[in-house]
Amino acid sequence: MVLTIFWQMDVVVIEAFTLFPVYVMLLMDIFKNRKKQKVFKTPYYTLVLSQGLADVLIILTIFNLLIARYFGIGNKLLYYIQGYGVAWFHSNTGPLMFIVRIS
Repeated sequence: MVLTIFWQMDVVVIEAFTLFPVYVMLLMDIFKNRKKQKVFKTPYYTLVLSQGLADVLIILTIFNLLIARYFGIGNKLLYYIQGYGVAWFHSNTGPLMFIVRIS
């Protein structure tokens, strides 16, 4: 199956539509059960939830970029709303992802 011109991007897209919803549902289930079960109140699960939230936000940011580039509206759209700081944020997505994964 070819969705994009690069096979690596096809793998990312397929993984996003199959594994990302499962990951989000798992994080939501842990969050919902924090009040009911004592085991989910430990520092480990607090870190899992905080890292999971960072992962979800980074994935959404990256897919925002990929969709804009795929449909060819990336540069026009991002620099048209430059006053909101969107262009700066998207141009630093790579280093941002690296920093989030290190911490």
